[in-house]
Amino acid sequence: MRGINLFRGKYGKTGMAEALRAVFKGTDSFVLKYGDIPEGFLSGIYGIAALKRGKQTAGAVIFKHDAKAIERITMNTADIGETGEIVIAVKDGNGVLLAVPAKNEPTPAFSRNIPLDSGLALPLQKAFDSGDGSGIETDYRGKKVLAAWKYLEGLGWAIVVKKDRDEVLDAINRLRKSVVPLSVVFAFFLIVFSAYAALKASSPVLNLASAFRSLASGDYRTGVSINTGDEMGVVGEEFNRMVKILAENAARVDLLNERLEGEAHRANRYLEVSEAVVVELDATGAVREINPRALKLLGYEKEEIIGKNWFDLIIGKKESNVVKRVFEEMINGRAGDFEYFENNIMTKGGARIPVYWHNIVLKDEAGAVKGTLSSGIDISAIKEAEKELEESEKKFRNLVENIPGVFYRCALDKEWTMHYLDEKIGALAGYDYEEFLENGPRRFVEIIHPEDREKVERIVNEAVAKAEPYELEYRIVNRNGGIKWVFERGSAERDEEGRVKWLDGVIFDISEKKNYEEELNMLLAELKRSNAELEQFAYIASHDLQEPLRSIAGYLQLIERRHKGGLGEETDGYMDAALKSAERMKTLINNVLDFSRIERKPRIFEAVDLNEALDNALEGLSDMINRAGAVIERETLPCVKGDPGQIEVLFTNLIGNSIKFHSEKKPVIKISCSEAAEEYKISVKDNGIGIDPAYFDRIFVIFQRLHGRNEYPGTGIGLAICKKIAERHGGALKVESEQGKGSVFSFTIPKRRKK
Repeated sequence: MRGINLFRGKYGKTGMAEALRAVFKGTDSFVLKYGDIPEGFLSGIYGIAALKRGKQTAGAVIFKHDAKAIERITMNTADIGETGEIVIAVKDGNGVLLAVPAKNEPTPAFSRNIPLDSGLALPLQKAFDSGDGSGIETDYRGKKVLAAWKYLEGLGWAIVVKKDRDEVLDAINRLRKSVVPLSVVFAFFLIVFSAYAALKASSPVLNLASAFRSLASGDYRTGVSINTGDEMGVVGEEFNRMVKILAENAARVDLLNERLEGEAHRANRYLEVSEAVVVELDATGAVREINPRALKLLGYEKEEIIGKNWFDLIIGKKESNVVKRVFEEMINGRAGDFEYFENNIMTKGGARIPVYWHNIVLKDEAGAVKGTLSSGIDISAIKEAEKELEESEKKFRNLVENIPGVFYRCALDKEWTMHYLDEKIGALAGYDYEEFLENGPRRFVEIIHPEDREKVERIVNEAVAKAEPYELEYRIVNRNGGIKWVFERGSAERDEEGRVKWLDGVIFDISEKKNYEEELNMLLAELKRSNAELEQFAYIASHDLQEPLRSIAGYLQLIERRHKGGLGEETDGYMDAALKSAERMKTLINNVLDFSRIERKPRIFEAVDLNEALDNALEGLSDMINRAGAVIERETLPCVKGDPGQIEVLFTNLIGNSIKFHSEKKPVIKISCSEAAEEYKISVKDNGIGIDPAYFDRIFVIFQRLHGRNEYPGTGIGLAICKKIAERHGGALKVESEQGKGSVFSFTIPKRRKK
């Protein structure tokens, strides 16, 4: 009968099931009566004993003794006489049912039912009605017998030991002539016979029942001593062997119970310290149990929640009906649909907290749904993170949509397989972005110009190998076959082990920029050619003008030497003016040559000590400095890369101008240096006449003068040369000044030569 659930189905309402329930509720033991044994169980003696651990019932054992063993005992009637018989019966409705085959009517056990109103089997009926007794009565055959009967209350059995009256009377007649009076002999015989028969038949069974009760109380040392030498003795031995096995099993059960108690204690501790919300509800939605974490989250004391309806107290009005319906569906058998569920709970203070639940349905022993057990986690942080992520994604989408570039995420493979691609690729290439995604029909490499594919692969892979970002320009071929130039910038995203997961980058359409660059390069090339021609013209023109100028000057000097004073004073004045004009023309030509040579000279820079260049310039200006009584103040200057001769010219022109344009005050000129991250700034400061800021741009234009030649000598080309030298060295020349407050001319030189 293994695998049968005695609490369910057809067995759930039997006497055996009721007896088991009684045992689990505290009754020590039961010996089942005939009517308690469910249909389908083999005939025999059934007993139920509780397995105790302390005062708690840990389990139950059902004992059965085969009816055949009892039958063998009742058939052993050699000591009773030829017609002697032991009959055992149970009460069955309105009759008695023979529990063993009758000696004189060998029908199967539990198959012969004798109605109570039949007038037969009176000893058995009297045993059920009044307990113990003896006398001459009618047996189940309708014959008169001398019988002794006994009712075994614990088993619900009646036992009768009987002998036909005729056999007894024959024995009495044979003793009629005996010394002992007949009445005395008969009485004595009846008493001894009845006692003997009853005790012989019932004593082993009663001992066995007593042993059952001891076993049920938890005494696994219980044994029986049945020394009858017959089948009942075998039953006793089997019982004792069973008790030994039960004792061993009980020890194992005790050990398992200890472990279960430990596990239960740990489970309770887990519930106490768990961060999960754990709630048990009965079938009506009332709270049966709740853990400390849930109480802390909700802000309630336990007594405020236990027994209260969860949905009315904890679920907000907005969601109460929905969550109730989910609960009802689970109670009605659709638990699988709602094993995982999410809803808000309301704290005592009115705050709403989102919780993600895992739900299971609880059932009783009969399989009926008795409630639910739910564990949940507070997902407030997750919800907040989701909200922030959503906002971030929204911002990212807005950013992507408003930036002109095409954003992408792709695999590092030869086809540049796209995991993500901006929709703006449509405007750039004429294809829908979905066509390039992983499962799409097109690969990004297909739109890269065939001549540029190798370059793109090489540059990207080299940068990734060095763990550096990559930048490159290349051409793509759009849907219509047109060519567009793009600029791409990106980098590799790696996992914890440094392996490349994907490439993230952005692509910009630079077609217009490329067109402008081409036009600009053409213009620059044309300008360079024009400048080269102009410089060549200036050089040639200046050089060729030297020869006639020298001839004119020579002839004028010859006339002056031969005829000075002989041609008249006025003519001498003309001659002097012509000679000065020729000298000024020579100076102009030399200055033009100097200006043109600045760009014509090869750009070969070397280390230049600015202190040494300044010394050489001051030495060349020594006469001018002495005549003006100028005071020179200087700081230590750095070393730079440049053209030593041109830097010396730069110092000479700037300091010469400071002396030339001095005021009535004694000239004081200060040369200083300041340092920035990428360059040096050299300043020449004076206390001269100053410059009106309105003329700052004009003073750097060739041949532009702010004063007449009679006021200040010069050609107006010096500052133009200084500006060109500063720019040739990668720097710039600037002025700061106010009329009458002196000037500061500053030029910059990079610390490193610009390519």
